[in-house]
Amino acid sequence: GLNGFIFFPAFLPWNKEKESVLNFDDLSEAKSKDEKNFLGVLKLDVDNLGIIFNHENLNSISRLSSLSRMMGYFFDGFVNKIIKDEFSKKIYPIFSGGDDTFVVGNYHSILKFTRNLREKFKKFTAENPSFTFSASIQIINPKQSVSRFSKIAEKLLEKGKSFIYPEDRTALKDKIVLFGFPFTGKEYNYMQEIYGCLIDLIQEKNESRAILHKIAKSSIGLGSILEDKKKGFFKPQKVWRLSYYLRSMKSDNHKARDKLIEIYEKVATSLESTVKNPNFLLAAVRIAELKTRKKQRGNNESIQTK
Repeated sequence: GLNGFIFFPAFLPWNKEKESVLNFDDLSEAKSKDEKNFLGVLKLDVDNLGIIFNHENLNSISRLSSLSRMMGYFFDGFVNKIIKDEFSKKIYPIFSGGDDTFVVGNYHSILKFTRNLREKFKKFTAENPSFTFSASIQIINPKQSVSRFSKIAEKLLEKGKSFIYPEDRTALKDKIVLFGFPFTGKEYNYMQEIYGCLIDLIQEKNESRAILHKIAKSSIGLGSILEDKKKGFFKPQKVWRLSYYLRSMKSDNHKARDKLIEIYEKVATSLESTVKNPNFLLAAVRIAELKTRKKQRGNNESIQTK
């Protein structure tokens, strides 16, 4: 007989009432009446794997086989376990294996899953900086064809892998592309913190949606601050302007306002080089807009990428 086993995605999100696999309309269904239905699409793969396999330390068949097997454990097995355990009725795995993953689901869950998977992959590789992955995320109409969004996913993924900052000589990869913007992991995490805060303010604390425009406008000032940092100087008055923009917020929401300002100040004053793209503020605002926008008849909209 044969010994051994293989991993495959035996789990799919199930609709008990219809006794069938959840379709894209089911997955994209909004949680509240104030939210439209959108589907999230995530495509990712490991960066520079060919270079890693050709590294001088991997100079034997056993070492190459061991690395290939470990990548398989993560993408063939562990990814599907995460989906089953934490996103069982929210994400549909189209493919996961080798060194890449392609999944669809509720867009809010896809955003959360991306960060979750990124953090788990870092732990799995003992935070070895040589092991990273790039990803593309789309937020689309659930009626869009698989062939169309899969082609766009590949193009956006390549955009993230090939993107080069003006001050860099080569593409650093390790990017997450959302709304056409390539973000570092740190930028993506800040984006999630901000849109979570904005959604809570509007949905739970009755803050005006006008705050979204103010945060979007503040991205211009943050971009100027980041440019100044490259030149070695910093103007604190540019940070203080955000407090001025938010002065009209309800007095009961001062803690949330302070949190937004704190994130802004952290980015503006940090010596880290992992935050260069101020458009994470625009992405956060766009997500908050989607989560707080009331439904109209039909749902023919898709989110355009740059």
